Amino acid sequence: MMRYDQTIIFSTGDKLKKYDTLTGTYQDGYPETVEKKCHVSDMSSVETVRLFGRSNVKGLIVYHKGKLVDAHSASIKQVDPPHGVVQNGERTFNIIQKRQLRHKATYVLSEDLT
Repeated sequence: MMRYDQTIIFSTGDKLKKYDTLTGTYQDGYPETVEKKCHVSDMSSVETVRLFGRSNVKGLIVYHKGKLVDAHSASIKQVDPPHGVVQNGERTFNIIQKRQLRHKATYVLSEDLT
């Protein structure tokens, strides 16, 4: 049974520009984000080598219920249990693959490959 216990923040685009009617110019905004409750699991070493060609890459498989989010990167929202402080994940992962199967969306995430 899958537990959807991790909150993943999907970044769906670059910084959005908003039109300011007072000045008549475009202002830089923030990237649009979507938060979903997900099940996160590590990729096996065999799958990592097959997909990336080397084993020193951190790969994750993420599942959530509902429609696929058209995003290019994701980060894990972490909660510091003793203090209850919510902070965005320090590590941002690139979305390598995404697919929709009936009522479940699946993503393959990896660290920056540079």
